[in-house]
Amino acid sequence: MSGKAKKTKGKMQQAVLSRTLLPMIIMGVIIVIAVLVGYRTTIKEEECKNLKIVAYSISSAFDEMYPGEYRLVGDRLLSFYKGDVDITTEYDYIEHMRQANGVEISIAMGNTRILSTLKNEYNERAIQTSINAGVVSEANKSKEPIISTAYNENTKYYACYLPLYNEEDYAGLVEVLKPVSEVDNEAWNSALPVFLITCICVIVTALIIYKYTDRFVGAIESISRFLQSMISGNLSNEMPKNVTSRNDELGITGKTVVNMQNAIRVLVERDPLTGLFNRRCGNARLRKIQKYAAVSGMPYAVAMGDIDFFKKVNDTYGHEAGDMVLKRVAEIINKAMVGKGFVARWGGEEFLIAFDKTDKEGAGKELNNILNQIRSMVILYKDMNIRVTMSFGVVDGKMSNEFGTLLNAADEKLYYAKEHGRNQVVVKEPEDQEADNTEENEEVVSQVPEQSVVIQGADFGAMIDDGVVDEIIKKFTDNVIEEEEYGDNNGE
Repeated sequence: MSGKAKKTKGKMQQAVLSRTLLPMIIMGVIIVIAVLVGYRTTIKEEECKNLKIVAYSISSAFDEMYPGEYRLVGDRLLSFYKGDVDITTEYDYIEHMRQANGVEISIAMGNTRILSTLKNEYNERAIQTSINAGVVSEANKSKEPIISTAYNENTKYYACYLPLYNEEDYAGLVEVLKPVSEVDNEAWNSALPVFLITCICVIVTALIIYKYTDRFVGAIESISRFLQSMISGNLSNEMPKNVTSRNDELGITGKTVVNMQNAIRVLVERDPLTGLFNRRCGNARLRKIQKYAAVSGMPYAVAMGDIDFFKKVNDTYGHEAGDMVLKRVAEIINKAMVGKGFVARWGGEEFLIAFDKTDKEGAGKELNNILNQIRSMVILYKDMNIRVTMSFGVVDGKMSNEFGTLLNAADEKLYYAKEHGRNQVVVKEPEDQEADNTEENEEVVSQVPEQSVVIQGADFGAMIDDGVVDEIIKKFTDNVIEEEEYGDNNGE
């Protein structure tokens, strides 16, 4: 494939991939984000419920372990009492709850932390630190757990604040914190399988689309190259199997293009009446034989053939009958030339016949066989039997490398055949042919059917009057008549 073709194919593949994968990637990103947000919301709600549960558990446990009211004792160095027990340093339970639930726990009196598992960068507990006064005020008013966010040492937390009461009086609160980053990590870890599955699906889809588009674009490129070859004049190029083997619209398109090529080939190469190669195609094929013979040293022969008295067929029976004669003669010659060379309609009733790998003597024998078939051919037209004969002149291809010289030599022998009795194949040179002319004419006459007559033109007409001629024509409808002129069944 040329660089330009590869570049075109690359652009087309990129366009197809971008128009198919890009929406899928966008959809995958949206799905992952939606799942991540959904998981985050769900996990946040679950964690906030857990924070409430931990807060209630601590409040209940303190009431059971330390009956009595919450109070502070002392002026400067405060001690935290629950009932009669100083719990200022009682961290066993809240540390256990911290480790079990992955949270940070503080007990605050008013808005000041008295007990806390929170530690700063120096590993010091965050006691005697303040809680947001607004949160404390809201908790005091609501008397219910409050879910909020809090910051400590630049760390953001989800927070649950449970108010503590001494009978009806607000005493403090239980603060339970969960780092937001941990909740987000849990949400991401939960969404990770979805993300991986989405990525795998996109990658697999991309590979499938790439392989499909590679075949798809490859088929289009094959059709394009096929059409370019047709435009450049190559009508023998074959459509690649990657197109013709497809069962989709591209396969149908490829087969349609092939049919179009065949139709164009017929129009360009074939004579519309006889189906033989036309003059232009005959020229090209003969030159091809010449080139092959020049390289291989194989012999070849060139012949020109002409239907005898063809103009009189048109004048006597009409042009439709003349067309039938041309078709039948073409069928006989074309069938006889299969595997031996080719035949082309050179013009009107004249034919070019080229023999591959055969000298003029061999070609002459083949032409005599063809002539015998034409002589015995009977064409039924409107209850009339029409018979024709032909004249041929054949030359050896080795006589000249010049295309025109060969054709002129074959044409001269055809002319000699016309001038010396017609209905014959002239292989020898005119001077050699003269010696055999009488014997050959006798042989030709013996081959004419009993109920047919060969009219030799004006000389024959001079021997008998017009009435006798009319009577002969009326009696014998199988006449061998033709004139040597070009044109589709229009001899002058």
